[in-house]
Amino acid sequence: MKNLYIIGNPVKHSLSPLIFNVWLKSHSLEYSYKKILMNKKTFGRDFKKLINKKNFFGANITIPFKEDVSQYVDFQDKPSKKIGAINCVYIKKNKTFGTNTDWLGYLNLIKKQNKKNKIKKNYALILGFGGSAKAVIYALKKFGFKKIIVLVRNEKKIKKISEYDKKITGMSLKKINSLIPKTDLLVNTTPANSKIEQLINLNNTKRTVLVSDINYIPHQTKLLKKAEKLKLKTLYGVDMLLLQAVPSFKQWFGFSPKINKLIKNKCLKKIIK
Repeated sequence: MKNLYIIGNPVKHSLSPLIFNVWLKSHSLEYSYKKILMNKKTFGRDFKKLINKKNFFGANITIPFKEDVSQYVDFQDKPSKKIGAINCVYIKKNKTFGTNTDWLGYLNLIKKQNKKNKIKKNYALILGFGGSAKAVIYALKKFGFKKIIVLVRNEKKIKKISEYDKKITGMSLKKINSLIPKTDLLVNTTPANSKIEQLINLNNTKRTVLVSDINYIPHQTKLLKKAEKLKLKTLYGVDMLLLQAVPSFKQWFGFSPKINKLIKNKCLKKIIK
């Protein structure tokens, strides 16, 4: 049997095995999808050992390895090079390829929301600057946002943001509440329920602002709870998780699985229990 994996640290709470094993079973595909915990110090060695196994078919990569994988694959596509992060690895003609499906997941999430309620594309505020944040930036540029501001706690990273992309602006997280009133989209990519969320005051936002958190555990983060108390529109991390999983599956098997109520409810049951 060929194997697929989710590789990260931690991976204990990952919903990827649940999602992919449901799809594999529903399409009668005899593959297994497993979690693998890897260590930062030995990641390169362990990853190379894994991808050289005969039964290796592909993998998803999560925190903290998304920005490390490129040096261990044979090829990577243009989006993953631009983003600087890989979250999906597949085999083609005995070569390993890296791609990024996070940006597609987030782009499809906001496109879906845009059909319900038109999103203003003037001003996006992103909290954090890891691999997932870079994928969100790529998606928002594709969607057509005019101004993208990235806020970081470590002010040394501000220079790195402008080096990464001159069209986006890096600022200190301390400025968040002065920037919120003009924000059309607020995206949190930092760990769920961190002190950062406590700093945010949503009372002065536009009524049309869209508040998004890419974390899916807990389902309703402190930021989303604040937003919903104020009756602001919200986007949940579990929806991005499902939408980014679809292109990974397609990369491996050549077709897109359906996201239905059954699979979403299974995820929610696991998160909320």
